[in-house]
This record gives sequence, C-alpha cells and structure tokens, in this order.
Amino acid sequence: MHWTIRDSLVKICHKNIKKWYEHAPYVFWADRITTHKSTSMTSFYAAHGVEPLLPFDITETTFLTAKFSKQLSTASLLAIYAHMLQKHNEDLAKIHDHMLAAHYAFTREFKRKNINCIVNYDFKTRKLVLVLNKKIEPNVS
Repeated sequence: MHWTIRDSLVKICHKNIKKWYEHAPYVFWADRITTHKSTSMTSFYAAHGVEPLLPFDITETTFLTAKFSKQLSTASLLAIYAHMLQKHNEDLAKIHDHMLAAHYAFTREFKRKNINCIVNYDFKTRKLVLVLNKKIEPNVS
C-alpha cells in the first residue's frame, strides 16, 4: 500500500519531489475515495457507511482531467484524483472559460433556432397591449 502512495506522490510532484508534503493530503484523500478491488468499496465507505461528498461536482471533474484512453495503474489514478482535489487556479480558470464559451454557444444556437419566435417585449409607455390569461380563458386558441 505504501508503494502506491509513494508512486502517486512522485507522479503528482513531477520534478519537485521536495514539495511532497503539499500534495500528501490530496493523495491520501484520493486513496480513501478510490474503490479497492479487494473490497469492492472505498475505504471511506468501509469506515463510515456512506460515500463522501467531494469538493467538486461532476461537471467540473470532466474538465479537470483528460479522458482515459487506457487502463491506468493505481498510482496514476491516485495522482489524477489528487490533482483534481487540489483544484488548481489554472484548472478553475479553464473550467470558467470552457463553461462561459459553452454558455455563449448555447445562447447563439438558441437565438438561431428561435429567430422567428423571439420578440422584444420592451413596450413603450402608452402602448396598447393585448394580454391573454389562460387561467381565465383556457379554450381560446
């Protein structure tokens, strides 16, 4: 077990192994929330009977790491989890930029699809406006 933790620390520290103590809490936490083959459960679940609430949600985690194209070793997986748990400012900036771009793309697509339905309801003062209340007149087409 200790070899896995050591290998994970080496992977997440890259070439600056002297800073291992900054990454250790995240590696240990990643180890506790990883499902173990021998027990088919996480150490956290074995100790507490519930799965942990993680400090990131599922939409963020897809942006914090690349897609897995092959099976990873336990040490590599723990290093990736520890990196996600650290929530580096660069990662959060990438998430922000990606989500903002997706939001603008969705808005443009919505406007394009509904160009004939979108109406500016910014009525000027003293304009006559006909309003239909479906609760009062439900059968009016």
